[in-house]
Amino acid sequence: MESRLAWTDLPPPKLSAEHVLQLKSKFREHYPGELLTASNTPCLRLLSQVMHQTKPGNCLEWFPWKSLGSEENWNRAQEAKVSKTFKPGSALLASALVEDVPELDDIQGNPFFLSRVWEVRRNAYVLVGIAHLGAWKEIDSKVMDHYTKTYSESSGLRPPSLQEFLQCDRKLWETIFHLVNAEQWELNQALLEVSRVRSDIPTLFMPRPRALSISKGGKSKGKLAWRPNPYDKPAGKGKTKGKGGKADSAKAPAWPDHWAKTLITPDGASQEVCKRFHTTGCNFPKCKFLHRCPILLPSGSPCNLPHKASEHPVMHA
Repeated sequence: MESRLAWTDLPPPKLSAEHVLQLKSKFREHYPGELLTASNTPCLRLLSQVMHQTKPGNCLEWFPWKSLGSEENWNRAQEAKVSKTFKPGSALLASALVEDVPELDDIQGNPFFLSRVWEVRRNAYVLVGIAHLGAWKEIDSKVMDHYTKTYSESSGLRPPSLQEFLQCDRKLWETIFHLVNAEQWELNQALLEVSRVRSDIPTLFMPRPRALSISKGGKSKGKLAWRPNPYDKPAGKGKTKGKGGKADSAKAPAWPDHWAKTLITPDGASQEVCKRFHTTGCNFPKCKFLHRCPILLPSGSPCNLPHKASEHPVMHA
């Protein structure tokens, strides 16, 4: 049977205070060594959403990080709501009927903040009885190990950034919830499958290449330095005496094998590289050749950046 509100994101049925107390009592009974505080207990809206997803006919879905608020965050939102200015007319009626959704103000990338948010999400599913605390802690621990792993500067690697971490976190939990929704797995089985058997965690949270800085000094350790270019203009006089004592212009060397002769312009056209620009210097204001770097990269494609070949950075051995 179709409904007119089928495309409307309605809030979940609100759990009663008695029901929430029962869930907390069972949690303390099953996990006597765990503490439930206002900072790690999910807010009423988040707990109601998770409970609604566990009902027959519904699916488990990934929650955005801003919606993973705790009771402490919810209390702060209520205090801020009280301090707001008076809203006349329909605005006051709407604010009275529709409850504000508590959201995290600022998502930080430090491990302490992420662990607190993880704890709120983990406790939400454990409180409703759909997951075991140990299986969920195991997968959180492995993800945190990959996120906080340090790499030496010489390796050229770095851990995922905060934005990359949030994207990988969503992909990971969409994979876990797919096993539950589509494959009819138990949530605990899906957690252990991903944390112990599959390689989703090390693949998603693998180290990324570090953005290396360029130093013109040439003595930077583990950083890009400037390679001396044999085609630079030699110091001293620009003319040499040839046979018969006549002064001939210094001939430029042959075209290097690791240079491309033609490049693709930003407009998509093929244009020949200006050799004078990379050797003795081009002084033509309207040169018909292309002034871009022709050095071939290890992949076989040219650099094609707007700098001279002498300014192309390479890694020292």
